[in-house]
Amino acid sequence: MRMITRLMSVGALSGLLFAPSVQAEILDYNHAFSYSEIGSETVSYGEKTLFVGEELNMNTAVTNIAQRSGGYTPISEFAGFYVQTSTTLDPLSTTEEWILPTYGVVQRDERKVRWNELNIMYSWLFANSGYHVVGGVNIATLSFIRSYFRAGEGTPALNAYLATIYPPDPVTGDPVELTFSDGAITEDSTHMVANVGFRYDSTFLDPDETTRLLWGVSVGVPMYYKVENSNFPGVTWTSNFEGYDITANVGYGFQIYEKFMLSMSSEFLYKFRPETEGIAVTGGTGKIPDVTIGSLRLALGVEWSY
Repeated sequence: MRMITRLMSVGALSGLLFAPSVQAEILDYNHAFSYSEIGSETVSYGEKTLFVGEELNMNTAVTNIAQRSGGYTPISEFAGFYVQTSTTLDPLSTTEEWILPTYGVVQRDERKVRWNELNIMYSWLFANSGYHVVGGVNIATLSFIRSYFRAGEGTPALNAYLATIYPPDPVTGDPVELTFSDGAITEDSTHMVANVGFRYDSTFLDPDETTRLLWGVSVGVPMYYKVENSNFPGVTWTSNFEGYDITANVGYGFQIYEKFMLSMSSEFLYKFRPETEGIAVTGGTGKIPDVTIGSLRLALGVEWSY
């Protein structure tokens, strides 16, 4: 028993002595770093669907204050993990317009958007090149509030047309026309996307370099997509492996103190989700239209290596 205990103690001590040398060797080629940035995100959200035989569409953008943070952790000489997050800090309001080609604007409302995102990416570094192949999962939630609904310039003409194609209300005798809610409508969507891409980062060529250039591109397939809207209680719209994502980013940094750099980054994201069928708890069904989401983030912050 004493011999086993002694051998275990020697093994543990050897591990403690050996681990720093292994970690130092990894960091010579594949070092760790973290960053924290704050800036702006411009989010565009568009929908298209058929209404009275025409394509009803809306596509408007809003700019919010947002943060980005994350880091890279090596796990071997050439492999590691990226973990990155982005969050809306202050959602601002914008006016969106619903447009029919024949009638023009038939509805206006105010909209606020919140965007939260988590990326977990495995990375393989090509030796002495700065190039990586990456793959992993992106989990994002998009939430928005629509309020202050009102008519547009084309609403009276559209209502006149609706009165010719639909019979009046059988109880009141009133013609069919667009109505506008006094309250607010919320919608939440969840996106779980499998991504694969390619990155370049000059810091992996020389960790002691005083400047840094990086860029990357990736494509993704939504493994899971879910939408819930407060206007349709009990209804959930879901789809699997329908649509696509495209992401591109570029960044630059320069040393301000030893292991610290001032970092600047821009990132563009585009999501497309086709028309998706929903199922109600009560057994009814419905559909939401084609959805396109674009996001441009510009941020400034600090990065530190260790």
